[in-house]
Amino acid sequence: MSYSNSALVSGAFPVGQLIGLVLVLLTVLFGGRQTRRPLYKAIVVLSVGAAIIPAWLRLSVGRVSSTEFVVLAVLQGFCSVAMDYIPPTIWCMHLGRKNGNGSAMYMSALFGFGYAASFCYNYAVGLVRSTAVEVAFNVVMLVASCSALLSAMLLARHASRNDDLFAEA
Repeated sequence: MSYSNSALVSGAFPVGQLIGLVLVLLTVLFGGRQTRRPLYKAIVVLSVGAAIIPAWLRLSVGRVSSTEFVVLAVLQGFCSVAMDYIPPTIWCMHLGRKNGNGSAMYMSALFGFGYAASFCYNYAVGLVRSTAVEVAFNVVMLVASCSALLSAMLLARHASRNDDLFAEA
C-alpha cells in the first residue's frame, strides 16, 4: 500500500467516528429519554461489528484493496465510536451525581487512565512493528477484536442488570 493510500485509510477511521457521533447526537436530541435502551442495544450490536471487522481483516491480509481498507476503516470508526464515548460519559455523570461531585473529575481520571494505557500499548506495538510488521498488524487486529467483543459483553451485562440506567430522572 502506498503512503497516500495509507493516509486515506488513517483518515477514514475518524470520518466513521464523526458519522457515528452525528447519528447518536441526532438520535438523542430528537428521540428523547425513550432512546436510552435502544441506544445501548445498538451500541452492543455495533461493538460486535467492531470486533468482526479487525478479525476479518486479519484473516484476509493481502486480499484487501486500499479502497476496501478505507471502507472498512470508516465502518470500524462508526461501529466503535459510541462505545468509546457514550457509556463512560454516562457512568461518570451518574457517579458524579451520586457522590455530589462534578462529573468532570471522574471523566478526567477515567480518560487520563485510558490515555496512559493507550500510550503504553502504542509504544509496545511500535517496538514490535520495528522488527516484524506482520506480527504487529496481527497483534493490533487481535486486540481490537477482543476488546470490542469484551466491551459488548460487559455493556450488555451491565445494561441488563441495571434497569435504573433507563429510568426517568
